[in-house]
Amino acid sequence: MMNASLERKTKEALQNGAAEIERLRHQNSILALKAQAFDTISGLVELLTPKSSQGYAPDAVWIMRNLLADIEKRQEQQHDEPAQQAVE
Repeated sequence: MMNASLERKTKEALQNGAAEIERLRHQNSILALKAQAFDTISGLVELLTPKSSQGYAPDAVWIMRNLLADIEKRQEQQHDEPAQQAVE
């Protein structure tokens, strides 16, 4: 059997421990909301911040359009060659 002093101290320690856990849980929920708000604002700032150009690397679309133009030009030349030979 616990003596009265030990029982009182145990009861007080359990109450303090439970109160501390509840306080930390509440503080954790507040910090989680702040972290979520920070992430949201950070994402908005990133979206709204002007980006520098992509640097000096060739633009993939520009390369594709040039290759396509070259292919089309060759196809037109090949298509026109038989017609010119028939006229001669």
